[in-house]
Amino acid sequence: MFGKLLKSIRLNLGLGLLLVTPLAITVFIVNFLFTRATNWAGKITGTFGLPPVDRLVWRIFALFVLLVGFYLIGLFTRNVIGRSLYRFGERLITRIPVFSRVYLFVRQVVAAIFRSRETLFKEVVMIEYPRKDAYSIAFVTATLPRDVAERMYGPDFREDAVSLFVPTTPNPTSGVLQFLPRSQVVALRISVLDGMKLVMSGGVFMHSETGNDANQSLVDRIQTWTQPPPAASQEESPADA
Repeated sequence: MFGKLLKSIRLNLGLGLLLVTPLAITVFIVNFLFTRATNWAGKITGTFGLPPVDRLVWRIFALFVLLVGFYLIGLFTRNVIGRSLYRFGERLITRIPVFSRVYLFVRQVVAAIFRSRETLFKEVVMIEYPRKDAYSIAFVTATLPRDVAERMYGPDFREDAVSLFVPTTPNPTSGVLQFLPRSQVVALRISVLDGMKLVMSGGVFMHSETGNDANQSLVDRIQTWTQPPPAASQEESPADA
């Protein structure tokens, strides 16, 4: 009796933790970003002696001002004068020691993401890595230029060569870069999102969820996972002698 009670307590505690964790992490991230983006509103109210009213009201107002500011910056830089001023500001920034290196690095990363947004992680494949007969999930990022492929594989190389990102599990933000001929790449019939899920789950996620499974709530999934396996039928006929 006591064992069943203890098991029930552990199960309910685990269920509650699993159900609350996604919501808690989401609230934490949104609150962190919202607080960081609107902290300046509280400083302004303190500096000018404005009535406190409600901190949340000031923060919402600050967020609205930020969004309007981003819109105006984008609108201004779309004309000739705005682009000229922006380029002039960039030239000044790139001449500041240390700061210029950080700025140029971030700018290159952002530009690469937007320039390659249509082909970045376009295809999920498998390659023999880190040794023969051991396969790893990889994402095709680009097709190598012909002159680069010929330098790598010789002037007689006639097929396509691709650059691949091989992510680590369970953190796909780190990994290694590989260059291989297309013939050494095994294409998988799954989406990039499913490929990411496969990497992050350590191989547990193996296919797309469709139909009712895709819309199933977390509590229903946990209920399914925690159900005991069906007991063997007690009415099996005895084996023939």
